[in-house]
Amino acid sequence: MSTPTKRLTTSNRKALDDLMSRRLNTLVPLDRATLREVAAACPRAVASPTRMRCLNPECRKKIDRPAAGRLPHFCGRPCREAFDYERAELLADIAVLTRALEAGQGTHLDRRAVQVELANKRWCLQRYVVPADRTQPERMTPRTEA
Repeated sequence: MSTPTKRLTTSNRKALDDLMSRRLNTLVPLDRATLREVAAACPRAVASPTRMRCLNPECRKKIDRPAAGRLPHFCGRPCREAFDYERAELLADIAVLTRALEAGQGTHLDRRAVQVELANKRWCLQRYVVPADRTQPERMTPRTEA
């Protein structure tokens, strides 16, 4: 006998609707996004989480958001180093696989095996994407070329 699928009950649906109606982008439409409007809406908006998972996909630890200072991405140095190492290895693997496909030698089965492995490595790499410079805050205004 199969288990029935859980559906949103009316009370769950109302709670979800309430949550979504309190998102900052719902409270202030993009065309009305001024400092005054957004600052007034922030206290009514859903609060940002104060705990997040470590950025290392292999780690399950949570990181507390500090009251001040730089925001951490990793629970500690070992996780940051493991993250950087694995990301570098995936990029090197992808370079080898791409070069092999460009060389074009081998059978159809060889090409297919390399294509599948390349797709797998790229899929893994998606978990290791970070801003190019993790130490710099998000730029507030676009750079203009002189």
